[in-house]
Amino acid sequence: MTIKAHDAAILGVDTAAVSGVAVRVRGRLMMSCEVRIDRPEEVTEVVTYLGRVAERAGLPIGVVLERPWGGPSRTVEGLGVARGSWLTALQRAGYPKGKVVSVMPNTWRSAVFGGHWVRAKRDDIRAHELGTARVEAGRPDIGSDEAAAIWISYWACYSDEVRARLGKRGR
Repeated sequence: MTIKAHDAAILGVDTAAVSGVAVRVRGRLMMSCEVRIDRPEEVTEVVTYLGRVAERAGLPIGVVLERPWGGPSRTVEGLGVARGSWLTALQRAGYPKGKVVSVMPNTWRSAVFGGHWVRAKRDDIRAHELGTARVEAGRPDIGSDEAAAIWISYWACYSDEVRARLGKRGR
């Protein structure tokens, strides 16, 4: 049996001061990059792109932000600021906050790569994400935040939680 990706436009975000982003349509990677949240026009540009892609295809929108996982309080505060920047841009574009899915890193990593990666060393995990994302995107210039977003968006394309919260068609 083949599992089919959601019939949707999906945005996956690795939320940080430099956020990795990836947009997929029906599971196919359309765009990925890294944006700086201290440049709000970059965040807005990604959200606008997502809306245009969804509208052209007549698809609902799904958005997944990686949930802050912990660490020193300064790191957690920074991740919260990044998350707030994304939520603000999405709300300005008319995407309801209640439709945004948050996912813990171990949840998407386990589903995408298998449970053994949850216990791997951080450097090994990041290297695996990066290498596989470069193959998925067909580009050698992908950074680690972008790589995480590529796999967050992939997870989102098959997630029951995302399916349940898909936004309106063609924003």
